[in-house]
Amino acid sequence: MPALHLEDIHLTRGRTPVFAGLNLVLREPRIGLIGHNGAGKTSLLRLLCGLETPERGRFHIVPNRPGAPSPASPDAAGPAAPAAALAPDAPPVRSAPTASTAPTPPPPAGRQTSPPATTRQPDGTRHRPPPVGMMFQNPDDQIIFPTVAEELALGLQPQGLKKREALQQARSFLAERGLEGWADRAISTLSQGQRQHVCWLSLLLAGPATLLLDEPYASLDLPGQARLFHDLAHTDRQLIVSTHLLDHVRPYPRVLWLDQGHIRADGDGASVCAAYEAHVRTLVAGLRATDGADVTTGAPPAGAAHHG
Repeated sequence: MPALHLEDIHLTRGRTPVFAGLNLVLREPRIGLIGHNGAGKTSLLRLLCGLETPERGRFHIVPNRPGAPSPASPDAAGPAAPAAALAPDAPPVRSAPTASTAPTPPPPAGRQTSPPATTRQPDGTRHRPPPVGMMFQNPDDQIIFPTVAEELALGLQPQGLKKREALQQARSFLAERGLEGWADRAISTLSQGQRQHVCWLSLLLAGPATLLLDEPYASLDLPGQARLFHDLAHTDRQLIVSTHLLDHVRPYPRVLWLDQGHIRADGDGASVCAAYEAHVRTLVAGLRATDGADVTTGAPPAGAAHHG
C-alpha cells in the first residue's frame, strides 16, 4: 500500500484554524475518519487529494512499487503516526498499528472492482492512473459532463487516452457491471443516489492507488449502500473513508477520531468507534440533565405542558 505523509500541516480557513501542526502517516489498506460535523474530516481528505494547500507543512506519497523497501522499514515510510491523547471520558484505545505489527492482509478472494493499474493505448503506450482520487459527499460538486459515459471517460483522458478510446472503455466498464443502459443517460435524469453511484464508478475506472471517500453512503438507499459496501470490501486499493455510519469502518485496522482539527484517538476501528460512542453517550446524558428532554426522541420533559 502507498504511505501518505503529512508533516507539520497548518491550514486556516478564513480566520479559523483547521489544522495546526498535524502529523500523520497513512499506510494501512483501510482507514476510517470519524467525528462530529466540522471536525476536519473533509478538510483532511481535500488535503490528501490536493484540493487544499496548507500554509505550512509538507505532504508527500511514498508509492508501493515492486522491489521498493517494505513500509515496515523506517527508511521506507518515515516515523509512525504519533498516538493521540484520548478524551478524559473515553475508554483507552491502543495506538494505531504500524506495518511491522499489523501486516497487510492479502487481497480478498472473488471479483476485484478495481481496474488494471495501467491503461494501454492503441499504440501500446502505458499510462499510470493518478495516485489519489476523491469522491465528494455531494455528487453535484463532482459531476461535470451531461451523460454518464462522458463523466466516466473524464478520468481516463488525463492518462493519455483520446476521447473516443476513453468513451469506449467507459461503455465497456458499464456493460461489465450490467449498466450498459446507463451509458447515454443524462445526468439530470438520475436521482441523487444514482449520481453518487456514477461518482463511485468514475473513481473506480480512473484507478487511483488511494481512494478517498467523503460520506459515501449519504445519498444511497439500502440497496445502494449494500452494493457500495460490497465494492469497497472487494477493491484492492487503499481506502480512506469519512463517515458517520460507524459500522462501516468498525472492522477497519485503523480509524482516526477527529475533533476540531485534532486527532482525539487513533487505533483499530472497534476500539476507536467504541470510544467515540461512549463520548456521544456522555454528551447526550449532559443534554438530558440540562433540560430534561429526551434528545434521542425529541420527547419533552415529564410533566411539561404541551402547547399546540
